[in-house]
Amino acid sequence: MPITEKATIKSKCTFSKDRKHKFLLTLEWEEKKPKAVVIMTSPAEANCIVTDLTTSLVIKNLHSLGYGGCDLVNLGSKLYYNKPIVDKTEEDYNKENQEVIQRCVADEKNEKTIIAWGSCGDSNKRIQTYQKTLLEKLSCYESKLFVIEDGRGKKGLHPLTPSVRNHWKLVPFQMQNNQNQPSESPALPDVATEEEKPQEADVPTEETTENQQTAETAE
Repeated sequence: MPITEKATIKSKCTFSKDRKHKFLLTLEWEEKKPKAVVIMTSPAEANCIVTDLTTSLVIKNLHSLGYGGCDLVNLGSKLYYNKPIVDKTEEDYNKENQEVIQRCVADEKNEKTIIAWGSCGDSNKRIQTYQKTLLEKLSCYESKLFVIEDGRGKKGLHPLTPSVRNHWKLVPFQMQNNQNQPSESPALPDVATEEEKPQEADVPTEETTENQQTAETAE
């Protein structure tokens, strides 16, 4: 006889009033288990109904690590990849976005905060400065900060990195002497464009009802 398993993923998304910025996507599949914050680059199409490859990989790996939910946030809040990750003309949104991240990290329900923005700031001076500002604001939560490491010891990876798509090893983030922290470098272009960011493949959306994603499998 086949065995049927059912699971419900509750989702909640926080947008700006004009819906041009997405600050937070909260997902929960097991209420009694701890949650994690995942800080990535910029928001894509994922919302309460639509999912994408990055979100699917985050859920998959956090579930494997024993988590029951997550708060997904990003360095930038402006929607769609043809926009800069951090736009200096929208400082009010940038400030609000960082405040949302701080609240998520401070939440006692969130056991760990995973810095998963990858190498997006390696060649962009503005993003480096923005990362540094955010890390300074999170410095009092350093014990909660972690990065993703692959099997070869490379740290600070984005969930789309092929070597960590199927398995995450979380290691403590070092506030000092970390490869993802801004360092002195020559002046570089100050806008992050589509070419500088990982691309996401289209994935089928799951059936949803009243802002909930429900998956049913049979073995």
